[in-house]
This record gives sequence, structure tokens and C-alpha cells, in this order.
Amino acid sequence: MPSDVHSTPESTHPAADAGGRMPVGTKALAALHELAIAASGQLEPQALAKMAVDLACDLLGVDSAALYWWVSTDALLHSLADNRKYQEGMSRTLQPGKGVAGVAFQRVAPILIDEYPKWEGAVGWALEHGVQAAVGIPLVARGRPVGAMAILTHEPRRFDDDDLRLLNLLAAQVAPSLEAGRLDVDLAASEQRFRSLYGTVACGVLVLSASGVVLQVNPAGERILGLSGEAMRGKTPEQLWRGYREDGTEIAPTDRLGPVVLRGGRPVHGFIQKTVLSNDRVLWLLIDAIPVFDAEGKAVQVVASFVDMTDRKRVEEALRESEERFRAVFDRAALGIARIDLSGRIIEANPALVQMLGYTAEELTHNPLASYIHPDHLRDGHLPELGELAEGARQELQQELRYVHKGGGIVWSSAIASLVRGPSNEPLFVIVMAENISARKAQERILEHQALHDALTDLPNRTLLYDRLQQAILIGKREQHPLALLVMDLDRFKEINDSFGHHAGDDVLRQLGRRLKAHLRESDTVSRLGGDEFAVILPGVRDEAGATLTAGRILEALTQPVTIESEQLEIRASVGIVLFPRHGEDADTLLRHGDAAMYQAKRSGAGTAIYQPELGGDNPRDLTLTFELRRAIDEGGLVLHYQPVLECRSGEMVGVEALVRWQHPRHGLIGPDRFIGIAEQSRLIRPLGRRVLEAAVAQQELWWRQGLKLRMAVNLSLRNLQDPELIPCVIRVLEQHAVPAEWLTLEITESTLMADADETLKVLSPLKAMGVRVAIDDFGTGFSSLTYLKRLPIDELKIDKSFVIEMPSKPKDSLIVRSTIDLAHALGLKAVAEGVEEQQAWEMLLAHGCDLAQGYYFSRPVKADEIMPWRDRKAAA
Repeated sequence: MPSDVHSTPESTHPAADAGGRMPVGTKALAALHELAIAASGQLEPQALAKMAVDLACDLLGVDSAALYWWVSTDALLHSLADNRKYQEGMSRTLQPGKGVAGVAFQRVAPILIDEYPKWEGAVGWALEHGVQAAVGIPLVARGRPVGAMAILTHEPRRFDDDDLRLLNLLAAQVAPSLEAGRLDVDLAASEQRFRSLYGTVACGVLVLSASGVVLQVNPAGERILGLSGEAMRGKTPEQLWRGYREDGTEIAPTDRLGPVVLRGGRPVHGFIQKTVLSNDRVLWLLIDAIPVFDAEGKAVQVVASFVDMTDRKRVEEALRESEERFRAVFDRAALGIARIDLSGRIIEANPALVQMLGYTAEELTHNPLASYIHPDHLRDGHLPELGELAEGARQELQQELRYVHKGGGIVWSSAIASLVRGPSNEPLFVIVMAENISARKAQERILEHQALHDALTDLPNRTLLYDRLQQAILIGKREQHPLALLVMDLDRFKEINDSFGHHAGDDVLRQLGRRLKAHLRESDTVSRLGGDEFAVILPGVRDEAGATLTAGRILEALTQPVTIESEQLEIRASVGIVLFPRHGEDADTLLRHGDAAMYQAKRSGAGTAIYQPELGGDNPRDLTLTFELRRAIDEGGLVLHYQPVLECRSGEMVGVEALVRWQHPRHGLIGPDRFIGIAEQSRLIRPLGRRVLEAAVAQQELWWRQGLKLRMAVNLSLRNLQDPELIPCVIRVLEQHAVPAEWLTLEITESTLMADADETLKVLSPLKAMGVRVAIDDFGTGFSSLTYLKRLPIDELKIDKSFVIEMPSKPKDSLIVRSTIDLAHALGLKAVAEGVEEQQAWEMLLAHGCDLAQGYYFSRPVKADEIMPWRDRKAAA
């Protein structure tokens, strides 16, 4: 304890000096005597406290004092009296342990502070007013603290033992009287509350005599029953109403609450009675009845309190009817329905779900719903989305799931799950409704097969071949496996169609397709590319010799005569051979080079030919364009056009896609299809990509300054992703133009994305962490793995325009578009349609729930200065 703070033993009695005398002056004794007389009288507590405060200031010669009284309801010390200077600064309430009064109360011991400014418990207002010394005295009554006094002085002073004895005497005089006065006030208040309770309580109160007649009824009782007290007094309840139990049986007079309580001498709580008044008005009452005893312990009255629960009964009845309706739907619905507890276990299952899964209701009940769901949908044995629903993180879940039938088969289901909450919004359970869509899924598989296979030969079509070639390249890069690609064309096939008709030509193609399949391994892929053109993927073929040998066998099989209308026809073919990675490291390059090799074989008449670079387009004209393209990149010869991107729901432009053009000095405006391939082959694609990114974001900033806030989409190729300068470039450009990262979208084709998904992930992850959005472009033309789609940090799926364009006329394409939109939404992604060229396609996209769209139906790509006028024209339309 600091040297300027003194704490005395926990006693409120003054101590005598060595001679047994009390060192208190005559004036002080007289004043204390006067205080004692006042304390024993009928003085109000506030007046007595003020007298004590003034006396303390007068006897000690100080200028500020206060008396605080403990109020247990708010656990604070409240000021009961103080003098003028005290009122100017000190708080009207104190927490125990705060200030000298609070410390004295908490310790139940006086505390003396000789140098208040140095005291660690000093309060700000006292320091501001120059308090120099202080004393805290507890007020004790019946052995417990009931308050405290604070004595303050603005002059330097050291309080001594005489001061302390005087204050202890004063406290001993005033505390019991103040406590007694407070108890009297509390008692009077309690009686007043009791008197007012009867008249103001919300529940009805009825007092019955020993003979069973009504003695009193409070206003609330009159209001609930609709009867005046005058009409009820002196009558028995039987004369006023009829009472019924909840089961509908009438209550006999001897079984009514009054007689029962009087006979038993014990209270009855929570009795529910249907009360029918004389006017046939029906009330449901919740009644508590207690006996009142006389001095001899005999029950002489009954006090019954009651509340009107008619509305609650109506609600309960409505709930009962609702439960009956739910039960009728639950038991008879064609959909499978289950009630799931918050831990994911089945509480009950309806007959439709029992039939759908093949288990009995007893087998399903109490087991986790997840135990019947295909493992591919689960994470650590649980369905994460169902857990989020049970926790209240989402209100509804819509998902297509595979269930495992008891017989081992797969049942596809479209499930909707909803969280059911209680009256206080607390989660109760989950309702799952499941429609068996196995037949629809089977039909979708058929449609998907038809979309990816040639209708004539049932061989994989160009789209599926491209996907499988991409996948084979991906595996080849990862596992160092080579492969060969054969591209073949039938010679003079047109003559067969012209001579025998197209039906004969179709028959020839079917026969040749079967021959190709018969001469290939299970791991090989044979495809009809269209017309009389076929292609074969040969994984594991390491060199020209192996590829040439296989091509020879295929050529021999193809050139065997075929029978058409009883005639033997000789078939000739040309086969082009390319090897991965020797002749190309991506599908487009291999197909292009394979096509070139096939034409070389056709020109040479050799039947087969291996690709040679000099036949693949590396000619002087390409070299000239390469030089000019490099100069265009360096000297600003590239220009950007922008195609508006619209939000489907509102029809408003929300962004643009930047599309590069080459303003050639001699050839005019050149489209990307003329020079992007050259840029890829010459490694100019990286600086070209960086230049496009810089120009696009700069234009985006300019639009923002003009009040047009648009998202910007920029395309990246595989080599752009492999550019070590890509990420620094993105960071620099965004910072330079003050564009938030989330307003930039980088578009990567599906084939690029899957060329090396692991490496792509390494590049995209830091970009995504910055906030940059990522879109898969031309989705539907590659060979995407859903596993990789879940892993990759993507935000949008851009449906390839070939499907969107054909959607109005080809149901298969419409199905692919709708499925892609559903897939995007299931993965939490935005679905973007490109290539919208007519109103019907636009309306179909709206019906399918597409998020964003672009295409010539809205606007072709335009120059930057045409975007704002286009926006204004559209707004005015």
C-alpha cells in the first residue's frame, strides 16, 4: 500500500486512548448527541443523511462530503446526500471499489488518503477540482456494509486517529437508522405494489369463499370473462359458466377447482378448462388456484388466477390441422420425402422414398442420409451442403444427387432441401424432397452420346476426338508418353455418291468405320471428322516406324473392296501421320499438321506421309508477317475493339471483352485469325498478350473517369500463362491505372486450361488471390475434368458460340447450353453465352437462367469511342 494511504482494521467502533478517554471534543460530542436524537426519531433518510454530511464537514473543517447508499438491484452505490461543492463534480453513483467511498465499502474498512493526487485510485474529476486529501468510511448495519461516506478537502491535510474516531462514531450513529428507514420505505412500497398488483395484473384473479361463491374479481378478470364484478359477486361459478376438460367431458360441481383446492388444502397449477359462458361464448382458460388459510390453518378461501389461452388453442388447432395436411402430403406424395434431424439422420421417410431407395422405412430411420448417397458427392462421409443448411448458413439447397439403391443400382435424384425453424427462429429439422430423375438422366446420356458421336457411323465426332486428343496430350506431358495422330481421307469418294447415290456412300462409310474399329486397340480412338475424313489417336506409338506400320495396316484394311448393290468397289485412301511432341504440343497444331501431311500423301500418291515442317506453313510470307507483327507490337500497330457483355436479368451492359486487331499499313485491318497463329509459333504471343492487357486496362480506367464503370475481359493463350512476366504485368497494370483486381477477367480457353491443369493452377492461384476473375472460354469444346474444374480458381464458364448459334435449330445444342448453365450454377460460377446472334437464342438463354451474354444480336465488336454512344442508344431504346 502506498505511504500516503492508510487503511484501518475492519471495525467501526472508536478506540480509547491510553488513559481510557475518548479524544473527542465537547462540540463534537454535542453534535453527535444531536445526530443520535435525530436518528432515533422519524426523520426521513435523505434528511438524516444530509445532516450527517453537513456534520462531518463542520466537525472536520472540510469543504466536501457525500453519503452513498447501496442499492442491490443495480449493484451500485447511490448518492443519498452531499453538500454544494460535492454536487458540482462528483458522480451520483459509484461502483464498489471506485473512489474513496467505493473502496471503503468494498473493503468494509476506512481508508485515509493524505496525498490524493498520488493515489493510484484517484478519479479524474477530483484531480481537476484540486482535491488534496480524502477519507472513505463504510456504513455498517446488522454486520454488513450498507453504504459509505466520502470526505474530501481541497487543502493539504493529514487526517489523524481523532478524525477517524469521529467519523466512525458518526457512521455508527447514522447507519442503523438509515437502514431501518430504508426498510420502512421498502415495506411501504411492497404493500403498495401488492395493492396495485391486484388491480393492474394482466391475468384475471378470482377469490372464492369457502362456500364457493365469488367474493372478488379484478379488472383483468372482468375483461377476460366479459362479466362485471357486480354480476359475478355472490354467485357460484356453476351459475356463471359451464366448465369442460380438454377431452370435452363436463366438469361436475364437486370436481371444480374451488372445492378440490379447499378439500385438499393444496394448490393446483396449470389446469386447462374450456369455459362456456351463458351467452355461449367459448374461452379456454389456464388456471392456477391456491388455498388461503386462517390462523388455525383451515382453508377458508381460494384465489384463482387465470389467463385467456383461447388464441393459443386456436393456434394449436391450426398446427394440428397443418400437421394432418402435412401428413397427408408426406404419406401420399409421388416425391420421396424425408425429415432429417440437424445431425443429418433420417427421422422419418415417406413411402415414395422407401420405394425409390428399396429400403424399408425402419431401415432408413435413424441412419444418416449421407449413407445412402453416392460417395462421389460426399466429403469425409458427409454432404457439406446439408451441413451448411442444418447450421442455418443457407435456407435452401437444390442439388442433383446419386443415391445408392438397396439392390446396388444408382438412382439419380433432383433434391430440394429446406430448413424448418421454430417459433423463435431456432432450427428444428430439414425437409428433403427428392424426385427420381433416373429416366431423364438416361435420356441425357443418350443425347450426350449423340452430341459427341457421328450419327452415321456412331464413331466419336470431331468434338469428342478433340477432347480425347487434348486428354492424351495431357497424359503424354505428365507421364512422358508419346502418341501418334493419323488423319485420313478417302480418294474419289464423291464418285461413289454420284454413281450410286448418297445412301450407298453412307453404307461405305459405315463399313469402313467398322473396319477401322476392328483393326485398332481398345485404347485407340477412331473418329469420323466429317464427310469422308477420319482420324485415329494412337497412344504409346513412339516413332515414325511404329506409326507408319499402323498406318499401313489401316490403309490395307480401308482399301479392301466393298460391296455396293452387288458390285465390288475398290477404295483408296490417303493417310497423314504426325507425332507428339515432335510435330506439335497441342491438339490444334497436331490436327493442322496431320491435315497437311494427309494432303502431301494425296499429292504424292504414296498412300501415307509423315508431316514435314516445310509443308506446314513456314513459308516466306509467314516470315514477313512475323517481322511486321513484331514491329506492330513495338510501335502500336495493334488496336482493340470491344464487344459489350450484357447481364441477362437486367439487359444492362456490365462489361466488355477486349478483342485485338492488327492495323496493317498495306492490308488494312487484319483479324486475329490471320496473325494469332503466327504470334504463337514465333513466341510473339507473350509481348502481344502483355500489350493487349495494358491497353485494355488503360481504356477501362478512361471509361471509369467518364462515369462508365465496366468489367474488362482479356483473352490469354497457353503461352501467355507460361509467361513469367504475366503476374508482375497484371499487378503493375492494375496499380498504374487504379483498377480493382476484381474488375478484370482473364479468359482462357478450355483446351488451354486443360493442357497442363496443374501448371495452370500454379499461375491462376496467385491471380485469383489478388481478386482477378478467371473465365473458361469456349467451354464445351475441350475435355474438362470435373475434378479439375472444382480445383481451379475459376469464376465463369463461357459457353462456346457454336452451341449458342445452333441452339434455336438444334435441340442437342440447346441441351448442351442448358446443361452447361446448370453445371456453372452448381459449381457456384457465372454462365456466359457468347455468339448470341438472334432473338430466339437470346430468349432461350433467358429461359435457361444464363447470367451474361454477348454477340452480334446486341453489338459486334466496336472501337472504344463507340461504346458510350452504344450504351446511350440502348438506354433510350
